[in-house]
Amino acid sequence: MILSLLNSGRSCNSPSNGIFQWYFDSQHSTVFSITALVSNILVAFQHYPTLCSTKIVMDTTIGLSRGFGFIEFSDEHTLLRALKEMQDNRMMLNPISTPMARSKNKAKSAASEITTVFYQSTSPYCLRTRGACSSNQIWPMEVRLQNKAFLSFQEEAYVYCLVIMSIEHVIDHSYSNNRSRNGRNNSFDNKQNQKHGRNGKENVSKTISVSKLHPQTLPDTLMNYFKRFGDCIEASLNEDDDGNRLHVATIIFRDIPKEPHKIAGQHKIDGRMTTVEFIRNKAYEYQGPKHDKSYLHAHSFSMGNMIAKDHFVEEWSTVASYTSPIKYSLNYTMRRVIIFFSHLDQDYKVEYKFKDVFGNMVVEREKDTTIFTIPLRHPGTYWMQNKDSVSTSARSIKKGHKWERVALIPRTKNYHRQKSKTSILPITPSDVLDLGNWLVFRVVFRPSSRDARIFEDNLQQAADYNLVPRDLSQAKVFIRQTQGSDLPQPFGHKERVEFGFDFDVLYLLESAISHHFINERNLTREFLEKLKELPKDVSKGILQLITTTKERVWDPDRYFSDVWQKMGMKVIDKRTTPSHCALL
Repeated sequence: MILSLLNSGRSCNSPSNGIFQWYFDSQHSTVFSITALVSNILVAFQHYPTLCSTKIVMDTTIGLSRGFGFIEFSDEHTLLRALKEMQDNRMMLNPISTPMARSKNKAKSAASEITTVFYQSTSPYCLRTRGACSSNQIWPMEVRLQNKAFLSFQEEAYVYCLVIMSIEHVIDHSYSNNRSRNGRNNSFDNKQNQKHGRNGKENVSKTISVSKLHPQTLPDTLMNYFKRFGDCIEASLNEDDDGNRLHVATIIFRDIPKEPHKIAGQHKIDGRMTTVEFIRNKAYEYQGPKHDKSYLHAHSFSMGNMIAKDHFVEEWSTVASYTSPIKYSLNYTMRRVIIFFSHLDQDYKVEYKFKDVFGNMVVEREKDTTIFTIPLRHPGTYWMQNKDSVSTSARSIKKGHKWERVALIPRTKNYHRQKSKTSILPITPSDVLDLGNWLVFRVVFRPSSRDARIFEDNLQQAADYNLVPRDLSQAKVFIRQTQGSDLPQPFGHKERVEFGFDFDVLYLLESAISHHFINERNLTREFLEKLKELPKDVSKGILQLITTTKERVWDPDRYFSDVWQKMGMKVIDKRTTPSHCALL
């Protein structure tokens, strides 16, 4: 492959006539890769010694060639000879035309001319200089790296550098310090930004348009046909304002197709030749009322319980990644919070209302880390996005756009729910997340320096609704965090039954636990034995008092002692459990 290096800051030109560009056109060049195009062009024109550079004009929508480009020469004589000799020549089996192109750059003096240097690579890991170079002005320098090659040389006060980031995507790239000093982006950055998005993927659309369809073609037929090129998530038939079909359909892929050149073109569907082309991705349009929302991107999300006012027990957690982000969404219009997270390659979300927060949400800060600790009165509402769900209609078919309500989230991928023929006990299986009892959420935020200001603005908006304090300068980290696996196993329902409590006492104890006034991890063997020894009327009275006052009890043993000292025999509850109530 032969490459030429062009000074982006000072273009190749002649003293009087400026830049001479030669335009080539290929009707079907989009089916070839960029590497193939540049390689064939350079090979075809390598016998012209004053060739400066080649440029392929790209379609930024689909990431392919637009079928034409520019070739620059440093003298008029070679240009005219190329116009005559290469007119109507064939390149890659396609005829090419050679009209004269007008330069956008102004002609400069002879002192600004550069020496044309050619580079020929016999190996993907090596670049070598070839041709005549002035030793007084140019010093070649070569650095070999695996899958990368850097080659720079210096002329007068300017430094030029050729950077090949990937041999598979080679186009002539060059830049100069002079161009950066003038406040303009260099050609390398411009071309890279056009070809690659922020995530590093090629800027190719995920949406295609299929025209000239058969009048009886169904969305399901289109979905089954195009799934060979990628995972199709939607196929819809276009209609006019009167509801009449236009014989045009829109297909949306979940990800950017790996081989877009195999999709664009002619396809035979239902016995009719159709035309397929890439179009811009359609932006999502919300049709409902506008809501006042804000989104905070979190670093981690964990669930558990508080066993003290300053002690959080983490039972489960997940960390955000590029493919599995965690979003903390505040809907001020609906007074609702939604936390989006992923678990076992499955997308979930949990919702709770502002009024469901038990007390106040605790905000802690340490350097660039902000932590939300959210205690809830009741369990949140959990949803799972079913990627295999399919919704069909007469004009469209969609896949993977449905959120389904769930009450169980498995811990492992091989979980299979077994149907039980016995009575349902208030016990959460060990192979699922205990969503009904984990009432404290802990969300950690670590915004980057670029997003820090937006994050602070969102916090101030949340402060307008009294969700977080207005002044967070004094918010220090004070909540101690412990892993649930590091603590002793709590006494579950079966273990509590084995103590042999009176039915009324056991009923009131389980009621206090199910209403989350007492946590299982706060129950010790000493307390349960003392509860059994107490007169049942005293035990029932104190347990009934907990349910009535709806007070969170951190230390049941101490609470019983304090109530007995204050009330004595007045705490005795003479009421009994209604006969129609049963304990399962």
